[in-house]
Amino acid sequence: MKRILIIEDNNSRINQFKENFTNAELTIVKTVDKAIKTIKKNKQFDYMFFDHDLGSGGDSITIVDWLLNHKNKIAPNVYVHSANPVGAQNILNKIPSARKAAMIWKKEVNFKKK
Repeated sequence: MKRILIIEDNNSRINQFKENFTNAELTIVKTVDKAIKTIKKNKQFDYMFFDHDLGSGGDSITIVDWLLNHKNKIAPNVYVHSANPVGAQNILNKIPSARKAAMIWKKEVNFKKK
């Protein structure tokens, strides 16, 4: 079973992830601190999905900067699904292997390279 870390603070989007990834082990975090603590204590994730803006929880650039200092914790598959185009691009610039994730929520998830 694939292990997926979802960094997202929007409950509607979280529910959409849950509906679309029923055959995976999902770990969902809403804040920067919780994301870093979760990554530190867990085994390697197969996938990481980043929202940029985490409301009162800061933004994912802090998480990305931490990951760049702990490269063995970066998942082999990193996707950015943020509605903030500047923030999303900042993540993509810092993790060259990351890709934009264009979500079609009802039945499928399409992944597009940056």
